[in-house]
Amino acid sequence: MKSVDIDGLEVLFPYDYIYPEQFKYMCDLKRTIDLNGPCLLEMPSGTGKTVSLLSLIVAYLMAPQPEGTPRRKLVYCSRTVPEIEKALLELKRLMAFRARALGQEEPFLALGLSSRKNLCVNPDVVKEKWGKAVDAKCRSLTASWVRSKAANTKVTRHGRHDTGRRGRSQGAGPRRVAPTPAVATSQDEEDDDDEGHAGSDRGAGDDAMDVDGAEAAPPALCDWFEGLENAGESAVLPMGVYTLDELREWGKTI
Repeated sequence: MKSVDIDGLEVLFPYDYIYPEQFKYMCDLKRTIDLNGPCLLEMPSGTGKTVSLLSLIVAYLMAPQPEGTPRRKLVYCSRTVPEIEKALLELKRLMAFRARALGQEEPFLALGLSSRKNLCVNPDVVKEKWGKAVDAKCRSLTASWVRSKAANTKVTRHGRHDTGRRGRSQGAGPRRVAPTPAVATSQDEEDDDDEGHAGSDRGAGDDAMDVDGAEAAPPALCDWFEGLENAGESAVLPMGVYTLDELREWGKTI
């Protein structure tokens, strides 16, 4: 275990050796945080700036704070998704190292955030090729007006979808056509047309048609989104470090 003191802050570093550039980087970063000021730090590629930044920031976040001090957060931004994933994997290694060094796991939560294209768990949505298509399809399933329309669409006792029109909101069934009156004929005509008239009477009385026509079914919704909404505060993400894949897998369990 490598532990270094940086201006009174104990920093656990997950590697056996710290380069001078890494040590100076962490010192400048610590000074900037203490002063609540912005900074612009630059290090060449391959010099371990990611692990240096994470080691210092995590040590700062997990250090005891005076009572009433608001909890701080680290927002780590990068240009590409693979770079975000690499940073999360480095953070997972760091937190595992800290757990071994301290003999316990710390209450720490970190996760990667990206677009719907990278985080959506609905297979019908993510199969779209382009990000804009994914966004549009997601909105068509989760927009407030879509969910409101689905909530206001009720099923009547006849199994038809009630769209809230006047005269249908009390659970009344579809309007039906009155049976056609029977026509008096001679006995010979009745014998010849008995089967036809009987069929007509059955169709008119028992199988009356619905003059309203077929109504639209309620709009489709996203089961995963609805599950998360219904779970409410009970859907709490457990402590840990989550890559994008791990966050998606957790989302599928709701």
